[in-house]
Amino acid sequence: NHTFRLPLLRARFPCARFVWIGRHTGEVLQSNLKMWRMMMATYALWPCPDGALERFLQDVLRAGTAVLARCLDEVPREQLLWVDFEQLRAQPRQVLERVLEFLAPGSGTPLPAEADGIERALERISVHPGTRAALPDEDCVREFARVMAAARPRFGAPPLLGR
Repeated sequence: NHTFRLPLLRARFPCARFVWIGRHTGEVLQSNLKMWRMMMATYALWPCPDGALERFLQDVLRAGTAVLARCLDEVPREQLLWVDFEQLRAQPRQVLERVLEFLAPGSGTPLPAEADGIERALERISVHPGTRAALPDEDCVREFARVMAAARPRFGAPPLLGR
Protein backbone atom coordinates (compact mmCIF):
# COMPACT_ATOMS: atom_id res chain seq x y z
CA ASN A 1 0.00 0.00 0.00
CA HIS A 2 2.84 2.43 0.70
CA THR A 3 4.02 2.04 -2.89
CA PHE A 4 1.04 4.04 -4.08
CA ARG A 5 1.92 6.87 -1.72
CA LEU A 6 5.47 7.33 -3.00
CA PRO A 7 4.74 10.11 -5.54
CA LEU A 8 2.75 12.05 -2.90
CA LEU A 9 5.42 11.50 -0.24
CA ARG A 10 8.15 12.67 -2.63
CA ALA A 11 6.14 15.81 -3.44
CA ARG A 12 5.53 16.54 0.25
CA PHE A 13 9.05 15.62 1.42
CA PRO A 14 11.39 16.26 -1.55
CA CYS A 15 14.57 15.50 0.41
CA ALA A 16 13.30 12.25 1.92
CA ARG A 17 14.96 8.91 1.27
CA PHE A 18 12.94 5.76 0.72
CA VAL A 19 13.61 2.06 1.21
CA TRP A 20 11.79 -0.35 -1.10
CA ILE A 21 11.75 -3.98 0.02
CA GLY A 22 11.36 -6.05 -3.12
CA ARG A 23 9.75 -9.46 -2.67
CA HIS A 24 9.16 -12.27 -5.10
CA THR A 25 5.91 -11.46 -6.90
CA GLY A 26 4.45 -14.88 -6.11
CA GLU A 27 5.02 -14.26 -2.39
CA VAL A 28 3.32 -10.88 -2.57
CA LEU A 29 0.30 -12.28 -4.41
CA GLN A 30 0.03 -15.30 -2.07
CA SER A 31 0.33 -13.07 1.00
CA ASN A 32 -2.36 -10.71 -0.29
CA LEU A 33 -4.72 -13.55 -1.19
CA LYS A 34 -4.32 -15.00 2.29
CA MET A 35 -4.80 -11.64 4.01
CA TRP A 36 -7.85 -10.61 1.98
CA ARG A 37 -9.50 -14.00 2.37
CA MET A 38 -9.04 -13.81 6.14
CA MET A 39 -10.34 -10.23 6.20
CA MET A 40 -13.41 -11.18 4.19
CA ALA A 41 -14.07 -14.27 6.30
CA THR A 42 -13.97 -12.09 9.41
CA TYR A 43 -15.56 -8.80 8.30
CA ALA A 44 -17.46 -9.25 5.03
CA LEU A 45 -21.22 -8.78 5.06
CA TRP A 46 -21.68 -11.17 2.12
CA PRO A 47 -19.54 -13.72 0.22
CA CYS A 48 -17.04 -12.43 -2.30
CA PRO A 49 -18.02 -13.34 -5.88
CA ASP A 50 -15.80 -15.96 -7.53
CA GLY A 51 -12.72 -14.40 -9.12
CA ALA A 52 -13.38 -10.88 -7.76
CA LEU A 53 -10.42 -10.95 -5.38
CA GLU A 54 -8.06 -12.20 -8.08
CA ARG A 55 -9.25 -9.47 -10.49
CA PHE A 56 -8.80 -6.86 -7.76
CA LEU A 57 -5.24 -8.03 -7.08
CA GLN A 58 -4.44 -7.95 -10.81
CA ASP A 59 -5.60 -4.32 -10.88
CA VAL A 60 -3.48 -3.55 -7.82
CA LEU A 61 -0.47 -5.19 -9.47
CA ARG A 62 -0.96 -3.07 -12.61
CA ALA A 63 -1.16 0.08 -10.49
CA GLY A 64 1.96 -0.95 -8.54
CA THR A 65 3.77 -1.54 -11.82
CA ALA A 66 2.86 1.97 -12.95
CA VAL A 67 4.15 3.51 -9.71
CA LEU A 68 7.42 1.56 -9.88
CA ALA A 69 7.87 2.52 -13.55
CA ARG A 70 7.28 6.14 -12.54
CA CYS A 71 9.96 5.77 -9.86
CA LEU A 72 12.38 4.50 -12.50
CA ASP A 73 11.71 7.65 -14.53
CA GLU A 74 11.60 10.23 -11.73
CA VAL A 75 13.43 9.15 -8.58
CA PRO A 76 17.17 9.77 -8.37
CA ARG A 77 19.36 6.86 -7.28
CA GLU A 78 20.33 8.71 -4.10
CA GLN A 79 16.71 8.88 -2.93
CA LEU A 80 15.60 5.24 -3.10
CA LEU A 81 17.29 2.06 -1.91
CA TRP A 82 16.12 -1.33 -3.15
CA VAL A 83 16.42 -4.03 -0.48
CA ASP A 84 16.02 -7.58 -1.71
CA PHE A 85 13.77 -9.49 0.68
CA GLU A 86 15.75 -12.71 0.14
CA GLN A 87 18.90 -10.93 1.29
CA LEU A 88 17.06 -9.41 4.25
CA ARG A 89 16.06 -12.92 5.27
CA ALA A 90 19.56 -14.32 4.83
CA GLN A 91 21.60 -11.43 6.28
CA PRO A 92 19.28 -9.19 8.29
CA ARG A 93 21.94 -7.40 10.35
CA GLN A 94 24.08 -6.53 7.34
CA VAL A 95 21.08 -5.36 5.31
CA LEU A 96 19.84 -3.17 8.17
CA GLU A 97 23.33 -1.66 8.51
CA ARG A 98 23.23 -0.87 4.79
CA VAL A 99 19.81 0.75 5.21
CA LEU A 100 21.11 2.93 8.07
CA GLU A 101 24.07 4.00 5.94
CA PHE A 102 21.70 4.89 3.08
CA LEU A 103 19.45 6.89 5.39
CA ALA A 104 22.40 8.74 6.97
CA PRO A 105 25.08 8.85 4.25
CA GLY A 106 28.65 9.52 5.21
CA SER A 107 28.22 8.26 8.74
CA GLY A 108 30.36 5.19 7.99
CA THR A 109 29.82 2.15 10.14
CA PRO A 110 26.85 2.18 12.49
CA LEU A 111 27.45 3.78 15.86
CA PRO A 112 27.51 1.33 18.79
CA ALA A 113 24.03 2.50 19.84
CA GLU A 114 22.70 1.83 16.32
CA ALA A 115 24.36 -1.61 16.25
CA ASP A 116 22.82 -2.39 19.65
CA GLY A 117 19.45 -1.22 18.33
CA ILE A 118 19.73 -3.52 15.34
CA GLU A 119 20.59 -6.48 17.55
CA ARG A 120 17.69 -5.74 19.93
CA ALA A 121 15.29 -5.38 17.00
CA LEU A 122 16.41 -8.69 15.49
CA GLU A 123 15.97 -10.42 18.86
CA ARG A 124 12.39 -9.10 19.14
CA ILE A 125 11.25 -9.28 15.54
CA SER A 126 12.06 -12.12 13.19
CA VAL A 127 12.06 -11.75 9.42
CA HIS A 128 9.07 -13.65 8.06
CA PRO A 129 10.19 -16.60 5.93
CA GLY A 130 7.58 -15.94 3.23
CA THR A 131 5.77 -18.47 1.11
CA ARG A 132 7.20 -19.01 -2.35
CA ALA A 133 4.42 -19.51 -4.85
CA ALA A 134 4.32 -20.07 -8.57
CA LEU A 135 3.53 -16.98 -10.59
CA PRO A 136 0.27 -16.91 -12.47
CA ASP A 137 0.80 -16.74 -16.23
CA GLU A 138 -0.71 -13.30 -16.68
CA ASP A 139 0.46 -10.20 -18.52
CA CYS A 140 0.20 -8.01 -15.40
CA VAL A 141 2.49 -10.38 -13.47
CA ARG A 142 5.09 -10.53 -16.26
CA GLU A 143 5.08 -6.73 -16.60
CA PHE A 144 5.52 -6.23 -12.86
CA ALA A 145 8.43 -8.70 -12.84
CA ARG A 146 10.02 -6.85 -15.78
CA VAL A 147 9.81 -3.47 -14.05
CA MET A 148 11.11 -4.95 -10.77
CA ALA A 149 14.05 -6.44 -12.67
CA ALA A 150 14.88 -2.94 -13.94
CA ALA A 151 14.53 -1.39 -10.47
CA ARG A 152 16.91 -3.80 -8.73
CA PRO A 153 20.10 -2.67 -10.48
CA ARG A 154 19.02 0.99 -10.57
CA PHE A 155 18.23 1.34 -6.87
CA GLY A 156 19.83 -1.72 -5.31
CA ALA A 157 23.17 -2.02 -3.66
CA PRO A 158 25.52 -4.80 -4.75
CA PRO A 159 24.87 -8.13 -3.01
CA LEU A 160 26.47 -8.69 0.36
CA LEU A 161 29.08 -11.41 0.06
CA GLY A 162 30.41 -13.45 2.95
CA ARG A 163 29.75 -10.78 5.55
